[in-house]
Amino acid sequence: MKKNNYSKQILKTVFFLSLLCISTLTFTYSSGPPGQYTNAPSEGNCTSCHSGTAISSGTSWSAITLSGLPAGGYIPATTYTLTLTGSTAASGKNGFQLTALTSSNTAAGSFIAGTGSSTQTLSSRNYVGHNSSGTSLSSFTFSWTSPSSSAGTLTFFASFNATNGDNSSSGDAVYVKTFSVSAGNLPTAVISPATGSNICLGDTLSLQGSGANSPTSYAWSFLGSGSGEPTGSPLQNPQIKYLTTGPRTIRLITSNSSGNSTQAQITIFVIAKPIASITPSGPQVICGGDSITLSATAGTGLSYLWSPGNQTSQLIKAGAPGTYSVKVTNLNNCFSISPNTIVTAASKPSLSITTSKDTSCVTDSVQITATIGQNYYKYFINNVRVDSTVNSSIKRKFNAGINQISVISNNGNCNSDLVLKTIYSSNQDPAPTINCGIASSSMVSFIIAGTNPQISLDSGKTWLSTNAGSRHTLNGLNPNQQIYAQARSVNGGVCINSLTSSKTCVANACQPITFKLEYLKRNCLKSNIDTVLVPVLISALNISNFAVNFNNSGYTKSSAYMAKVINGNNLFNISIIDSSNLGCGAKDTVISLTGINPIAASPVLSLGSAPICSNGSVTIITTKPAGAAIFKYYKNNDSVPFIVRPLASGPDLVSVPLINFNLNNHDFIKIGVEDLLDGCVKSSAPIQLNFVTPVKAGFTYIKENLKIFLAATGSNRPSYSWNFGDGTILTTVLKVKNYSYATAGIYKITLSTMDSNGCNSADTQTVNIVATGIQQNLFRSGQMKIYPNPASQLLNINWNRNLGTEAKFILFDLQGNEVINQFISIDEQINLLHIAKGAYFIKVELNQQTGWQKLLIE
Repeated sequence: MKKNNYSKQILKTVFFLSLLCISTLTFTYSSGPPGQYTNAPSEGNCTSCHSGTAISSGTSWSAITLSGLPAGGYIPATTYTLTLTGSTAASGKNGFQLTALTSSNTAAGSFIAGTGSSTQTLSSRNYVGHNSSGTSLSSFTFSWTSPSSSAGTLTFFASFNATNGDNSSSGDAVYVKTFSVSAGNLPTAVISPATGSNICLGDTLSLQGSGANSPTSYAWSFLGSGSGEPTGSPLQNPQIKYLTTGPRTIRLITSNSSGNSTQAQITIFVIAKPIASITPSGPQVICGGDSITLSATAGTGLSYLWSPGNQTSQLIKAGAPGTYSVKVTNLNNCFSISPNTIVTAASKPSLSITTSKDTSCVTDSVQITATIGQNYYKYFINNVRVDSTVNSSIKRKFNAGINQISVISNNGNCNSDLVLKTIYSSNQDPAPTINCGIASSSMVSFIIAGTNPQISLDSGKTWLSTNAGSRHTLNGLNPNQQIYAQARSVNGGVCINSLTSSKTCVANACQPITFKLEYLKRNCLKSNIDTVLVPVLISALNISNFAVNFNNSGYTKSSAYMAKVINGNNLFNISIIDSSNLGCGAKDTVISLTGINPIAASPVLSLGSAPICSNGSVTIITTKPAGAAIFKYYKNNDSVPFIVRPLASGPDLVSVPLINFNLNNHDFIKIGVEDLLDGCVKSSAPIQLNFVTPVKAGFTYIKENLKIFLAATGSNRPSYSWNFGDGTILTTVLKVKNYSYATAGIYKITLSTMDSNGCNSADTQTVNIVATGIQQNLFRSGQMKIYPNPASQLLNINWNRNLGTEAKFILFDLQGNEVINQFISIDEQINLLHIAKGAYFIKVELNQQTGWQKLLIE
């Protein structure tokens, strides 16, 4: 198939060139030919487009030369300057094409164009040929770079075209010629040993490097090296020791002045050595002419060589003292030699045994004694080892029948021969029967059947003869007390005592004690270090003669106890005994009384900062201790709270109207806080209420038609609030106020004030406002006069004597404050020297009549 493809390619090329030549019969390649016209294998030459036959001999052909090729051969990767000369073959117009190939017809090196030439690459081959500027030359100079490594002898294929310059293909001379150059004097590389060799792990591999053409240096590469193994060497004959098994690749490149050799490579295999050991290990002893078996490491494909003796089996019997070792070799001829095993010879010890008796009871211990002076002894009874010890004497009991004793001793090197002795052991008589006899709450009895019965009450440590023939009675017991007894009979045989039997007999039971306990399980404490006495009562006892021990305080007849409880869980033991049956024991009960302090602290009670007005309310502030859930407020020594409130999220603050809760001046109040679970209470210290009596509010007034003039009485207040009874409320800082009603009627006028303590007070008066009538003003009616007005020092006032002889004189400033309030007589003068200058109001009350007038003091 490849041959057909190649033929097809040539046909296509020839067809293309034929077309090219036909279309340009009168034109030569003066600008340079296409590739593949060097007459190299699988190529044509210039006759494909120029007429004639390629010339490959003759004088002109011989004159064509290619100079510049190294006579001693090329050096890889070196550039040479070459010149192709046509000489006598050349004409006026010349052209050429040249390529270099290896012996396998592949490209050899590359070209660099010179004057009149150019390069090209086609089908992996490199070409140099003339171009349009070089057709007038008869010789062409260019550069050639040799292959990067030696490729053997190379051939240069050249076509030289000497044309007649008539622009046609006829009359031209095409010369084809080859030139060759051999490789330079490069060295070769040879490795010994050959590839596929084996080396044993841990052995030294000696490598030898050599080669033709006198190598001067060596570069070794060791591929696949493990940790601690070399990776290369510059020595000609290096040595290497591998530390791990497996294949290894070794490479060598030699060098001389001409360059480097091609790489030589071998593969070797590092083979593991077999393990060589002897079992048993360590020093061994041959006793009394015996032999010892030595075993070498076993494995497939292993061979053995023992020293001394040169035996080749895995197992040998060493009958003579000496130093033994074994060489173990595997199928790859790798071997290891075991550590030495030293074998020495020693004599066996002499041994004999004796027994304290030859016939025994199965319950007896027989003394077995061997020859003293040995390192250790092994004792066997009926071929079962019962002891291994340094003692030459042991005690043992024997099973009934014939028993064989055997002993082996060791003197530190060798075992003695086995020594035997026989001993006979007898069984005991059967155990007598034992049963419980009569019993009471303080007594039991045992009945034993058998000859010469004996009884043990301490598990066989001591034995007693029965105290009443076949019966044994025990008194002074407690009710329900259990007595364990063992029984045996005594005879005169090898085994003096029979086997034992046992029985447990019980004294009669007591009446159970029943009762009830009454106590409070959870008890409130005032603090974590507080204590409280809690009554514990016993009731419903089913026995009449009893004694009670409360918490190890001693037995008494009391059925009540005050338990002292501290914070946390308190355990109390109550022990009750039946005094009529002291042997019955006590009825013990443990109760738990818990001391709790769920509220962290006592509440702290305080009052609001404002004074407590007797007609108002008091602000009570209480801290919130952790654990408290309910606030209860108490007055004096009352047991019933006057306020109960749930716990607030913070301190409790409550405003208490005094009148609503019947709180009086100098009363004491306190607060108790409770938790929800147990109702534990902690109370605050009491605090006393001290009231402030408000300054009473009051006012006077004068009516005139629908108008009314109001004046507050008493000391000054911060403000005055007037409620005129018609829906109008006015607040002022003045003590006087004028107001006009829209209609006549009866109105309740209320004055509300707050004194300096913040206490409120009010005065309410009912006033009849008349639309048509005018309340008579004594000054306006002329029945009363004042003068002078304005006044400065003295004020005169008089009135009609028919009205009366004494009147009440009140002088107000414009803020409603009373400046003068006194009784005066008719025609009396009033001293004004101490009164500040300004405008004032005068009010005179005389026998239920009133006069009022403005006064100016200058």
